[in-house]
Amino acid sequence: MNIKILLRLFFLLGYQLIFSQNDCINTLIICGDGNYTGLSANGAGVQELSQINSCSSQENNSIWLKVTIQTGGTLGFILTPENHALVVDFDFFIFGPNASCTNLGTSIRCSTTNPLAANSTSNSTGMNQSETDLSEGPGSNGNNFIHWLDVLANETYFLVIDRPAGDGNFSIKWTGSAKLFQPPYFNTTFLDLFQCDRSTNSNGTATFDLTSVTNTAIGNQANVNATFFTTLNDAVTNENQIQNTSSYQNTSNHQTIFIRITNSITGCFETSSFTLNVYETPTIHDFKIVVEDLSDANTVSVELTSSTTHSDFEYSLESPTFFQNNPVFSNVYPGIYYLYIHEKKDCATIGPIKVNVLGLPKFFTPNQDGYNDTWKLEGIDTTLYQNSQISIFDRYGKLIKTLSVQGNGWDGTYNGVPAPSDDYWYVLKLNENRTTKGHFCLKR
Repeated sequence: MNIKILLRLFFLLGYQLIFSQNDCINTLIICGDGNYTGLSANGAGVQELSQINSCSSQENNSIWLKVTIQTGGTLGFILTPENHALVVDFDFFIFGPNASCTNLGTSIRCSTTNPLAANSTSNSTGMNQSETDLSEGPGSNGNNFIHWLDVLANETYFLVIDRPAGDGNFSIKWTGSAKLFQPPYFNTTFLDLFQCDRSTNSNGTATFDLTSVTNTAIGNQANVNATFFTTLNDAVTNENQIQNTSSYQNTSNHQTIFIRITNSITGCFETSSFTLNVYETPTIHDFKIVVEDLSDANTVSVELTSSTTHSDFEYSLESPTFFQNNPVFSNVYPGIYYLYIHEKKDCATIGPIKVNVLGLPKFFTPNQDGYNDTWKLEGIDTTLYQNSQISIFDRYGKLIKTLSVQGNGWDGTYNGVPAPSDDYWYVLKLNENRTTKGHFCLKR
């Protein structure tokens, strides 16, 4: 078997395997050609080995493993206890090919040698090429290793590991030329899910669609399905699956959900996790729009403070569809705009808020061609600036025209006579006690 250098950690370090693998019906599916580290055998479960093995033993502290062959060849393994003391004794039994839990038959390989009684130099055990015996034990009989298997594609075998003496976990390294089916893989790294707490009492709960991560997790892998669990324990043993996956309500904020993807044909699986996050709907405490206008390239900036520190806002000055992260809009032409402020996790949307960006033309050409024929204040909201007015002066300070900002502007005449091409000055008085001065050009 082509052993990969990369170790495949079947469980998190220090995480104990669930006792339900004590029985055949809850066997652990073994997939992949790498090492399995941190496996645990604790408790006997239902006694299933008595009278069906030639090594004179039964279950003491056992774990059942199921191996399915993808490519035929030779299959062996080395079982290495984490505790190397000879008093720690691991036995094993193999049933198959193609046995079932209700019809295991008699073991085709087994080893119950006691390394201390046999004066062994190691308490490792397994199957290899060099040994010729098919079974050994009990006690002092044997040397911990027996001959490996010749296997064919699609055959399945049950491997039962039992620890009659000592304590501790163990690892398995697969050997030989045969290959096992590979587990499915996660198509991408998971992104946590976010929802807003829209409840009246802000209790940190919301409804999540867990299945929204399914397509991202599986990608284009065939015959692979996803299931969800509240503990890693349940994800590994495939127990207590979450049922209401499309409308799951979290039980705590920042809750971890475990996802298991399983190949429905081989039974191989992998697990991962993601977090459900519930955020408080923000309340805007302070809000201000600053407009630097009366030019051709105005600036509009938004300043706000929120009740939540996690909120991240985006802004639009035109539509509730296209947003930008920057709260400052540059080069804004004069006109009336509508501001929208959106909380990125969709916890709040503010708007539309009318924004008047005022502007006065630098020149106008009153030649009746339909373009720039009048000079007037642009971006004005007549309901807000009813008492505002503009006074126009020639270069000598003579008052030429007084305009209401609600009117049609100056048509370039003085007492009904066309005013000459020249520079003119204005004083704009807005009704919030704002006064602005400047000049413009009349061109004919």
